[in-house]
Amino acid sequence: MLAILWALGSAIGYGASDYAAGLATRAASVIRVTILAEAASVLALLLVAPWVSTQTPSAASAAWAAVAGLGGIIGAMTLYLGFRHAAFSVAGPLSAVASAGFSVLAGLLFGEHPSGLALAGIALALPAIVAVSASRGGEPEGGDPGSRAAGTAYGLVAGVCFAVLFIGLNRSGSEHDLWPLVIAQVTGLLAVAVAAPCTAPFMAGAIGFALTQSAAMALGVFAALGLGMAAPFVALAYAPGLLRLLPRPGAWMEGLKKALAFPMYGAAAWLVWVYAESAGAERLANLLAAAVLTGLAAWLFGASQRASVVGRSAAPARAASAVALALGLAVVFWPSAARLSPEPFSPERLATLRAAHKPVFVNFTAAWCVTCQVNDRLALSGAQVADAFGKSGVVYLKGDWTDRDAVIEQALAEHGRAGVPLYLMYPASGAEPEVLPQILTEGAVVDAAKRAG
Repeated sequence: MLAILWALGSAIGYGASDYAAGLATRAASVIRVTILAEAASVLALLLVAPWVSTQTPSAASAAWAAVAGLGGIIGAMTLYLGFRHAAFSVAGPLSAVASAGFSVLAGLLFGEHPSGLALAGIALALPAIVAVSASRGGEPEGGDPGSRAAGTAYGLVAGVCFAVLFIGLNRSGSEHDLWPLVIAQVTGLLAVAVAAPCTAPFMAGAIGFALTQSAAMALGVFAALGLGMAAPFVALAYAPGLLRLLPRPGAWMEGLKKALAFPMYGAAAWLVWVYAESAGAERLANLLAAAVLTGLAAWLFGASQRASVVGRSAAPARAASAVALALGLAVVFWPSAARLSPEPFSPERLATLRAAHKPVFVNFTAAWCVTCQVNDRLALSGAQVADAFGKSGVVYLKGDWTDRDAVIEQALAEHGRAGVPLYLMYPASGAEPEVLPQILTEGAVVDAAKRAG
């Protein structure tokens, strides 16, 4: 019962804050409103957390909290954009049901088993949202059907981002301590500050350093960044005469802005390297694909702004931008498939296994071979193939020809091939290997494993 009351209070608080922020964004910049809302939230949490929290969050907990903060801030800004284009009764409920639905889906991916009552609640929420969203009242002035469509898309994307917020907080252990929530809110505030024009060009490097340090050091860096951003405004408020010392706006600002982008590029490249070292090459591919989709989303959003300037409808480009951003988030958080663990190929290892009458599957591949990579993910990563290899006792050898290894090249030539992919299934009987098709399917690999065993 207590959990239900907490949930009800949370829903009322979220609804009231979203309504107030939505009204504000119809008259002011979305970024300005978001910064003020996040700053107020951070201040409130910093006043409460030291008195009720005694645990120091681990590195994993801080990382999940940072992910949650990024999801929350992107969701908030997207929802506020939706409020500018559609009625609150459209964007708000859509974000709510999307966040609940994607949270349940994420729970299933993480191995949780929601009760039948929980799944029934999700199913019943869908027609309720459709009914509520059919309202046409409360539209912003000058709204049109295209704007309502864009508002609907923003609401759905906001829901996906809020699901990332809830998942990150759950994985960070925020149910036992407030510090993960503090880290999430501080991360969100810094993210929206970086997104604001002409703000803190070196901040990306500082954030990158902070994310690799202990929780205490990270909070210290974030506090220093906050003080640094506030210091110029405080100084000018106390000494307005300092305004005369500021350089006049001019073309030099454009050149400086471009020059200061390179430290941020360097920080981004370093963070990608850190991510690759900790998560592996496969997850790095997901991250780079998400970066491409995020770049596409930014370009589409810029196209929508240009369309508005010349009097054309900006709704299609904005909706496409929202979809690209949602796909980018999905790519980052999509779980990796369970894969077989191959041994490196060598003629000596193959000969040893054949002498022991072991069935052997040899995969000659390369990182630059698109067909090879598609086959690895679609045909060699499934549970059916792993089960078939296990039951038949198949040993998996992988010959990596990425660097044009001479031994691999000779093995390819022995089978009349000048390139990859090449898939060979050696039977336990010692007979000649079966050459599998270059375009693999799970069924073909499973059947070959059964014949080889």
